[in-house]
Parts: sequence; structure tokens; C-alpha cells
Amino acid sequence: MNGQRRKIRTFLCLVVVLLLVLANFHTSLLAPLSHARQLLGIRAIEILTRTAAGNRTLGFHSIKFINIPTRFDRLDAVRLQAYLSGLDVTEQPAVLPSEINSVGMPPSSNPQDLKPGEKGCWRAHANIWSEIVEKKLPPTLIIESDAAWDIDVRRIMALLNEQFTGLLHQLGSKPIYTHGVEDNMVETDDKKGHQNVQVESVLRENPDDPWHSDHWDILSLGNCFDQQKSPTSYLKYKDPYVPEGKDYFGQKLGKERVVHQSGGFVCTTAYAITQRGAAKLLLRTAFDFNVQVDLIIKDMIADGELVAYTTIPTVMAQWHYVDGLGMEDRGANSDIQGTKGEPSTNNGNEGWGLPMGAEVDMSGWEKAKKAKSVWMVKPSHPDTAFSRMALEVAWDIIFSEEKNIEHRFP
Repeated sequence: MNGQRRKIRTFLCLVVVLLLVLANFHTSLLAPLSHARQLLGIRAIEILTRTAAGNRTLGFHSIKFINIPTRFDRLDAVRLQAYLSGLDVTEQPAVLPSEINSVGMPPSSNPQDLKPGEKGCWRAHANIWSEIVEKKLPPTLIIESDAAWDIDVRRIMALLNEQFTGLLHQLGSKPIYTHGVEDNMVETDDKKGHQNVQVESVLRENPDDPWHSDHWDILSLGNCFDQQKSPTSYLKYKDPYVPEGKDYFGQKLGKERVVHQSGGFVCTTAYAITQRGAAKLLLRTAFDFNVQVDLIIKDMIADGELVAYTTIPTVMAQWHYVDGLGMEDRGANSDIQGTKGEPSTNNGNEGWGLPMGAEVDMSGWEKAKKAKSVWMVKPSHPDTAFSRMALEVAWDIIFSEEKNIEHRFP
């Protein structure tokens, strides 16, 4: 009897051992499969994130361009570029000098140095900031009406997105916590029953927020001057859409672009802004609107009040009419600086904002007709490098490949 029980126990032990061996074998067999699935899932999210960063709004909630209602030329230029590059762009009314009243302006410690056009420029941007704060909008890309970009801007932005994520990793970036803004906060109870707010510190790929908007206030895509936050806070990468020969603070670049943390930039040609950044700018300019809006932004970045990132070369720039078309004489290259003379209705320049008898330089038309373009990058933007500026190639593409334009991008 005892011998039989021993045999049964021995048999059961063998069965248990066999089951454990089989279970371990099954687990070891599935582990690589599980790991592979995990890697595939991560890669899929990365691909979706890059795709989002190169979508019709470049990964932002919207693209808004500020334009004076009478600048039909700039409206058409933006529409043509958006059409050629596959972007969705929404017009935002500019604020005219005639709409500015001193009673409604914020305090200023230096009011005499601000022109009416500069005040209107600030308010046009501030209207968008206000809407972002009011409606709690995701990051919005703001561009000015003379913004220009490469026809392949969506591919450029998808490539930049991967490198920007890499730079944030390289810098050990942490989310910026400001009350009422962040969505990545969770409340936990400590042992004493108190509620604590913890900010998720892991940098995750997210197609719904491809630009990691909780890590910055402003992401500049177009400016006319930029400086480093530090000599090490940058990442250089290959970009086939950049011509060779640009400079990054003494480094000669090939077909390369640099993304870096900015120490302060000038010009608001194109920039994305978060809720937090919009609130900061609204508060700063409501407190003391003492200089032009881009200089306020520059000073806030330099003082550590805004976290900003930029690229060199820039992704966008300002376009400028080529010389000798009569447009400089009209003042068409600047809405803030105005025209060279007063409007006249008594000569052949009627309605062009030129004084009677004014001589207009028209020497550039022969060259413009050969090139089939009247636009160029503004000469004062040294950090610009387009392979195919959309406005410069518009004629050739629209007249030779018009049927295929709609199929370039989804």
C-alpha cells in the first residue's frame, strides 16, 4: 500500500516537473514574440507621429496667417504656397492702425517709441493668443502674410520632428508645469491623505501631440535673427532639402539643418505657440507693452521666461518682391514701414501710394519675366536656405503639372 502511494507521489511529482518545464519553455518561446510585438508597436507610433508632424497643418491644431484685408497680393501668395505644398491655412484678420485707440492699449513704460503699425502688429498676434487661451487650444502655428516656405515643407517638418524629439532626449527635457495648462498631470494620495500633483516625466511619442508641446512655449520656424541658449543645446542632422553652405555659429553646414534651444530670436515670421506660451505673452504685454512684439519675445526668452526652440536654417522666411518692379516704391515690402510717399489721384500712379511725378524703378521686369517669378527671400534673412521656394517654382509646376498637384499629398 505504502509502495503504491510512493509511486503515485513520484508520478505526480514528475507530472508537476514536466508541466513546469513546459510552462517555462512556452514562456521563453513567447517572450521574443511579445518583445517583437512591443517593438513593432513603438515603431508604429513613431511612424504615426512623423506622419502627423507632416500633415496638412504640420502637426499643429491649425495654421493661421495674419493679413491686412487690402493686401490681396499677400493673400494670393499664401494661397498659392498652401496649394502647392498641401497645407491648410486659415486667414486671420490683421489689426489696422486706424483700429488702435490709446484708451484700449495696455500700459507702456515707453509708449513714444511704438508706431501705429507696430501696435497693430502686436494686437493681431495677441488676438490669436487670446483665442488659444480662451478655447484651450493645442499648439497653433502663426505665420505672417509675407511668409515663404519650401514646396516640400511637409517632408521637411516630418524630418525635423524626429530630430526635435532626439534633441529633447539629449537635453533630458522635462515637461513645463504651469497651473491649469497641462494634460499630463495625475493626482495621487500620499500616506497622510494629501493630494499631490505629479507631472509625467517620460518623453513619449504621441501622434496627437507630435511636437511634445508640454516641453516648450514657442517653436520658431521663421525668424530673421537667432542666438544660442548654450553652445551644447543643439542637434545637427542631414536634411536633403537644405542647400549646402549655410553657417551655424562658425560651423559650416553641408546639406544639414540644426535644431536648438534658442537664447532669443527676432521677427515673428512663423512660430508655433502653446497655451502656456500664449498666456505668458498675453500677461507680459498686458503688464508693459514697451517695445515691438518680437523684441518682447526675444527678451522673455533671454530672461528664461519663455522656453523656445528654433532651427538654422529656418523652415520659413519672409518673401520680398524682386527689385525693379515698382513695388518697393509703393511700400509693398512692408506693412509697418509704409509707402515712400502719399497717395495721389492726379497722375499715372493713381492708387499706388506714390506722389505726383514720382519716378518708379521698373528695371527688373525683363529678368522677372524670364524667371517667371516676382518673389525672392528677403535679403535680411541670412539663415534661410530653400531648395525649391514654393513661390519661385509655382509657375513651372502649375502650368506643367497642374493635374498632378492634388496627388502630391493626402
